[in-house]
Amino acid sequence: MLNQVLISIRSIILSALFTGSVLWGNSSNPPNGYHGESQNCASCHGGNLNSGDGSISLSGLPTTYLPGQTYSLTLTVLGTNSRGFGFQLSPKVNGASSGTLSAVSSGMAIESGAAEHQGASLSGVWDFQWTAPSSYVGPIKIYYAYNIAWRIQWIT
Repeated sequence: MLNQVLISIRSIILSALFTGSVLWGNSSNPPNGYHGESQNCASCHGGNLNSGDGSISLSGLPTTYLPGQTYSLTLTVLGTNSRGFGFQLSPKVNGASSGTLSAVSSGMAIESGAAEHQGASLSGVWDFQWTAPSSYVGPIKIYYAYNIAWRIQWIT
């Protein structure tokens, strides 16, 4: 009987740990490289992904960049019934980071050449700067992934 109780308690704890990691993923910040080029938010977050009315916009980008020029950018993630937002974004050429990103807003950071959320944002708006490469390197692709949470639970 005691053995069965211990096994049940272990099962409950393991289930809670697994469920917690799926539901709350990396709400503090995403792991590097999950900006949508080859990985995305679904790699860490579970549940009913890619459903709902979410959208993302990036303002401040020029049609053609000038080498060495710094651009002020704003990333906005929107969705109804949302309780928090997250993102990761990286400008790249041929798979390598291109230019330099600088965080302006609180609640975000630059890690391994990518701009990303640091903790769930209640506003879904982040300001940052991108400085174009010092010489023209051809078209630059901006890869991104974003998520909108319908529920945030802080685990302490």
